[in-house]
Amino acid sequence: MTKRIKGTKRTQRRKSNKIKSYKMNMSEETYQKLLSKKRLTKKERKKLDRALHLKYCNCVKGLKYVDKNPAAYGICANSVYKNRGFELPPNAARNCKK
Repeated sequence: MTKRIKGTKRTQRRKSNKIKSYKMNMSEETYQKLLSKKRLTKKERKKLDRALHLKYCNCVKGLKYVDKNPAAYGICANSVYKNRGFELPPNAARNCKK
């Protein structure tokens, strides 16, 4: 959103504190296609990384805050990343908004 400063022709941008939604950015069918593909383009890789991260965050959030389970991180890492053949990004759990 731009804001006009009184008496000048300059505009300045406001910072917005948007909260990212934890919804999948693609359909389940597209997600399955990307998982089964051998070679991904950069755009496809970014989409898949985002989707995997969302699934990981939802898993950790559900286990950590509902069941008070201290092993939530390991269980979710195995179920989302390792069983699909991907490596867990460093500090993946820290990037999940609480």
